[in-house]
Amino acid sequence: MSSHLCISTYKSPRHDVLKLEVCICISTYKSPRHDVLKLELCFVGRDCSMVPAVLGTTYGCQARRLDLSFNKINSLCGLERFPYLEELILDNNCLGDDALWPFMPYLTSLSINKNYFSNTAQLLCQLQKACPKLRYLSMLNNSACPDIFNAATETSNYDQFEETYQQYRLLVLQHLPKLRFLNGQPASKKKPRSAKDGSSPFTEPTSK
Repeated sequence: MSSHLCISTYKSPRHDVLKLEVCICISTYKSPRHDVLKLELCFVGRDCSMVPAVLGTTYGCQARRLDLSFNKINSLCGLERFPYLEELILDNNCLGDDALWPFMPYLTSLSINKNYFSNTAQLLCQLQKACPKLRYLSMLNNSACPDIFNAATETSNYDQFEETYQQYRLLVLQHLPKLRFLNGQPASKKKPRSAKDGSSPFTEPTSK
């Protein structure tokens, strides 16, 4: 079952207009003992800079999937109101290395494509602690991820890119060993040849 909800408040002498449109998809399925309510929230393309508080306070404990794509979100403050999330989509936002990830023990799928993450090791360390059950991760179009699309057109540098990407993939799997899919492709635990010397351009430099 699916439904659409529009919440609007109008301008008063003291308050600006707040118009909030939320597309809610609700599905139920039966377990051996009782019916389970699964709530999916979609709040896309509304130019918000943070997770709307009304979503968390109203639907946080029921939501299993949250899509906040195509906004201007630069802070993860408010995600802690969604303790049972299983899937989170944050594509096309303004998140960077200063983002603080709340503990999400049930999250298995995370998409953060086209943001501003640049420190791969730092991001993976945070996700390792915040999302222990993560199985699916997509982080394309971030500086923290090798540029797959441009590499496909630059055949002269493809071998070099392949080596770089394999090092990146190995680093991801070192931090997230339960991962099954990375950037839309099956994740493999097979050690790539390019990582045999243990060096990687994605690891943080060590002090001598």
